Amino acid sequence: MATTNPFFTNKNSVKYDGVGNKSKTFDFKDLNKTAHTHGIFTRDELNDAIVTKFNRYGYIDPYHTETTVREYLFFTKPDLYIFSPGKTVSGAALNPSLVNIPLFYNMARRQKKVLAQLQYSVKDDDGTYSPFLAILSNRVTSKMDLPGISADSQESTGNMYGTSIAYRGSSYKSDVGFDFTLSFNDTDSLDIYNMVKAYDEYIRLNKAGLIEYINNDYYMEYIRARILFDQFSVYKFLVGSDGERILYYAKATGCFFTDVPRSDFGDPGNEGFKYSLSFHANVVEDNNPSILQEFNMITPVPTNNNVTMMDVFSDEDSIMNNEWAKYPCIRQVARNSTTRMNNSSVETDYRMKWVESTAAFHGSDNDNGGGNDGGSFIGDAVNNGRVDTQGSNIDTPGKRGRNPRTSYSGTTPSKPRPNNTVVNPNNGRVAAVTTPDDNFIGGNITRIYADDRMRRTNVGYWVAAVM
Repeated sequence: MATTNPFFTNKNSVKYDGVGNKSKTFDFKDLNKTAHTHGIFTRDELNDAIVTKFNRYGYIDPYHTETTVREYLFFTKPDLYIFSPGKTVSGAALNPSLVNIPLFYNMARRQKKVLAQLQYSVKDDDGTYSPFLAILSNRVTSKMDLPGISADSQESTGNMYGTSIAYRGSSYKSDVGFDFTLSFNDTDSLDIYNMVKAYDEYIRLNKAGLIEYINNDYYMEYIRARILFDQFSVYKFLVGSDGERILYYAKATGCFFTDVPRSDFGDPGNEGFKYSLSFHANVVEDNNPSILQEFNMITPVPTNNNVTMMDVFSDEDSIMNNEWAKYPCIRQVARNSTTRMNNSSVETDYRMKWVESTAAFHGSDNDNGGGNDGGSFIGDAVNNGRVDTQGSNIDTPGKRGRNPRTSYSGTTPSKPRPNNTVVNPNNGRVAAVTTPDDNFIGGNITRIYADDRMRRTNVGYWVAAVM
C-alpha cells in the first residue's frame, strides 16, 4: 500500500493567525489543492497516476527524472594462446610458436601484463582469472552507440483494385552484424595500441597456420567445440545519479577488432595519443535480464553473504569513495518506502556493486544468497555461475562458467533435457544445474534462463550463447 504524505493529506483544521490568536481556521486540504494547481504532487500520487491516468495541464516530476547518468563499458577478454594457460602472469611462459616472433618476444619482456590481457586463461598475480580488459574500460573516452531496432514489413497479395495490406515483420536483422567505433586515450607506453597490434599479428599468424594447438588439450577443446576464442563481448551499463542503480544495459556479443589505428600517428598532436578503434559485433541486444545473468556468471565475485562491497560514499570521511575496484557484479535490491529513489512502478532495482580486492571474499562461493547490503545476486544458477561439462577436462585451468566466451561456428546449443538441466552458454553442451534460492522476475531464474536461451537459439540469429 502506498505511503501518504501527511503534509498534503491531513484533513484536520489548524487554528492560526499571525499574532498567535486562535481565530483563523486553515485546512490542509486547501494547501493540497493549491499544490496540485501548480503541478506539485507527492511521489506516491505520481507513481500511481503516470501509468494509469492522464495529466491535463502539466506537472512537476523531480522523482522520476535522472539528471546525471554514467556509462560503464566492460570488455571481456579473448583467450588467445599467447602464454601457457593456467599460470599467473609473472610465471607464464610464452607460447613456443611465438617465441621467435619479435613483436611477441619484445612485448613479453617489456609489456607482459598488457600482452596477457588478450588471454583469459592466464591468471592475475592474485591467483584469480579476471574476465575483463580493464585497460579499455579505464581509457575509453567516448560512448557506445547502439543500432536502432527496425522491423521488416510484409505485404499481402494485391487484390483486383491493386491494393494490399502491410503486416509488421520481425526485427531480428537489427540485432546482427553491428559495427561500432570507440575512442581511447592511450598511455605514453602505447599500451592499447601495442595490445591491438599484437591481436592483429596473432590473427595473421593463426590464419597462416603458424600457431600450433595440437599439443595443448586446453585449446584443442576449443577447436573440438568450435568456439571462436579470438572474439569477446562488450557490456554497456547506464547507472543513475546514485552511482549504482542500473537504468539501462546492453551487450554486444562475438566482437573483434577490425583495425589497427596506425594512420593516427601521422599527426599525433600535443594532447597525448588519442585514436579510435573499430569493432564488429555478431549480435547486440539490450534490456534482456539474461545479460545480467551472464555478467554475474563471468565475474569472479562469489555469490554468498560474506562479500564486502565498496561504498559509493564514505560516511566516515564524508567524501566520495574513489578507490580502485577489482571486480564488478550485479545485485538485485528490493525497493521500499525508505529507498531514496523509490518508484512504486518498479519493485526491485538492479545495482552495480564493486569489490576492492579478492580479500573481500570471506567465504566459500558455494553459498547462495544475498550480500552484506541485503541485496541478492542476479543469476545465482548454473552451479553458482560455473558450468560442469560432461566427459571433458574443460574445467581446467579455469572454470568455464566464468569464462567470457564469444561465438560459435557451425553449432548451436543443445536443447535442455527434462531432468533439471540447462543449455551450457559456453560450449553448446548440456550441464546440470543447481536450484538457486533467488526468485527472478516471478520465477526460477534457471528455468527462465534456459527457456530464453532456447528461444534465441531457435530463431536462428543467435550465433552463440556467450559470455
